[in-house]
Amino acid sequence: MGLEFLFINALWALPLAGLPVLLHLLFRRKSPVVMFSTLRFVKSSVQHTAARKKVQRWLLLATRALLLLLLIWAIAQPARRLAQSWFAGSSTVAAIVVDTSYSMLYQDQQTPLLDRASAAVEDLLRGELADAQVAIYRSRPQPDDNPEQLRRASAILADWTPLAPQPATLPLASRIGTAAAMLRKQQAGQKLLIVISDLQTREFPQPLAGFDDLKIALIDLHPAEARSAGVARISISPQQPIAGITSEAVVDLNGRSGDSRPVAMSLQTPDGQTLRQFPPVMVRFDAAGRAQLRSPIDLPPQRFVRLVADLQNDDPTPWDNRRGLLIDLPPQQKLTIIDPPGERADASRFVALALDPSEGRQNGWPLAVRSAAVVQADSDVLVELWDRWPEASAADRLIDFASRGRTVVLFLRPGLESTWSQLTTPQQKAIERLLPGEPMSRDPATSAPAVMLAGDDPLLAGVAGDAQALATLSVRRWVAMMPTDPAVTTLLKLLPPDGGPAMPLLARRSVGVGRVFTWSTLPQTRLTNLPLHPIFLQLMVTIALPPSSQSAAANAEIGQTLTLPQSILGDADAVDIESPTHQITRVEAQGPAGGRMFSFDQTAEAGLYRW
Repeated sequence: MGLEFLFINALWALPLAGLPVLLHLLFRRKSPVVMFSTLRFVKSSVQHTAARKKVQRWLLLATRALLLLLLIWAIAQPARRLAQSWFAGSSTVAAIVVDTSYSMLYQDQQTPLLDRASAAVEDLLRGELADAQVAIYRSRPQPDDNPEQLRRASAILADWTPLAPQPATLPLASRIGTAAAMLRKQQAGQKLLIVISDLQTREFPQPLAGFDDLKIALIDLHPAEARSAGVARISISPQQPIAGITSEAVVDLNGRSGDSRPVAMSLQTPDGQTLRQFPPVMVRFDAAGRAQLRSPIDLPPQRFVRLVADLQNDDPTPWDNRRGLLIDLPPQQKLTIIDPPGERADASRFVALALDPSEGRQNGWPLAVRSAAVVQADSDVLVELWDRWPEASAADRLIDFASRGRTVVLFLRPGLESTWSQLTTPQQKAIERLLPGEPMSRDPATSAPAVMLAGDDPLLAGVAGDAQALATLSVRRWVAMMPTDPAVTTLLKLLPPDGGPAMPLLARRSVGVGRVFTWSTLPQTRLTNLPLHPIFLQLMVTIALPPSSQSAAANAEIGQTLTLPQSILGDADAVDIESPTHQITRVEAQGPAGGRMFSFDQTAEAGLYRW
């Protein structure tokens, strides 16, 4: 039975096992001579006792030497090589389940754990498993049409490449179960299951059991003391930021409880050129090993920007010390306000100022606001203030405008609900396809209703944290509607003081791949304080921008699927995606017409993917 030692140099200390013998010889004492009158009665007893003590001394000496020998042997750690006889047999199948998750990039004594795992697999294939049929299971499963197969060890070595990190889409315990199931189906004299891992808790969410019919070996590679830290997540609020308006960057970090680390943020172009570097900020990990950094940030007026967070100082897992967020600041949207005559002119003026407070003077503002009597062909967003119901043909034109991926914003004059019953049925049906619900006649409220958020829609992310400001929003008159269509989402709701049902103040309806937003009142000071309220100013810009779901930028964890809506690529049926290593893959559009998507799941590498 051959042995290998993790610390073979410790065997140079084997001569120290003779130290007890040397000490015995150096400090051996002679028996003292004592004069006595006669020895004839004790002579035989002394001879017998001396012989017995001599045997005891030599046994004690041998035991001490053996203990030193075993101690040196243990320090050399002969646990790396398994007994050859354990693998003996002409019919042997083996499954090697090796942890290739990113945690295996931890550098223990300057060597990544994954390199040790790769060397261990090669040693097994060349040595103990040289005559066996072997299947190797990594953290990421093979495609369903090409599962792991048993092969001769020599064939595996012939095309062997060092192990590379992979996204762990399943816990390692699940991969072990799959390997065990494969072994049980085989007809072999010996079935061996070998697991190589750093034994992270998340890889074993439940205890392993039920392997009594297999021989199992575990090669434990976990470091004696892990002191790694990393950037767990980076985000920005609101999700659809606006150039020129301060946003908030949020960085979540994981590390060792009580440690402190500097974190630096920067704004970069997609090609890696630094636009702005922020000074490092020291963060301290709490008792749970978590920390969070929040910082205000102003984004430059350009299409794509990367927000990067760097965890500085040396770390045994450098791969997770940097994380980036790709931000898509959409191209300037052309917005048309249908210019109203007469009494709606002041309301139109409030809407225009809410959409662009600088009235075109701020460079890089995401909205180009203009007024016109009719819809402009190149408009991305259309705003209309209704003081009377449109004809069915006009409503159909708005539906067609929105269904092509554009946005319509409607304001309704309170009192319109009283004329709803006078409309023709075709006119009502056309208008209902735009509104959140059928207008209802009701008695005017005697006091202002309360305004509340109606859910956690991403559009309200920046509003949700300002509940105090929301409480100051008052509406004295509005058009009552009761949404019943699942295509309608209420964003701001009114709670009438008479205890009646909640009504939408702001609602969103999906029309094709576009959106229609409806405010149930006009922005006039005699009806509401909406025109000068900060929430109105914020929401008007946000709803006029394309939704984050239609962004040309997508952020995903390693191993997750990247998706792109077909709406951002026009009528294209296929798109080429370039990986960080410059490999190009053609992806076909999938899904029903009007909602087709491009899905790309080959995201095993960290970096920037371009379409």
